[in-house]
Amino acid sequence: MYMAKVSIKKITETIHKAVAGKKGNELKSAVEGVVELLAQKNLLSKGSEILARLEKMLDADLNTLRAKILSERPLTHAELKLISETLTRRYKSEDVVFDLKEDTTLLGGVRIEVNNEVIDLSLKNKVEQLRDNLLAL
Repeated sequence: MYMAKVSIKKITETIHKAVAGKKGNELKSAVEGVVELLAQKNLLSKGSEILARLEKMLDADLNTLRAKILSERPLTHAELKLISETLTRRYKSEDVVFDLKEDTTLLGGVRIEVNNEVIDLSLKNKVEQLRDNLLAL
């Protein structure tokens, strides 16, 4: 018997439609059904890829922006609030979700990765730019 191969994109779209607008027990039942189906089709190994695609779809639905922020030290609440407000305005999003990481090689400042864009405000980057400019003289 021939089984058609279904793309991860199509699976994700189907899951998205299946859980749209559901809450509470109804959402729980829908998710359990999805997991059961994925197990039956031996697709649980694709779970992380499916979840990543689903997360992007849900972020688009909710107008949520995800940003990875690297900083030399933990950022204060005020700093995070300022970054959030700036990114919300710049990308016209309703909400910003941060993935915060510390990187002591930055020397100070922050490096923000949003979508396919990098905003590098780190001291390390500024020193490298200064070095490059001096070497170009």
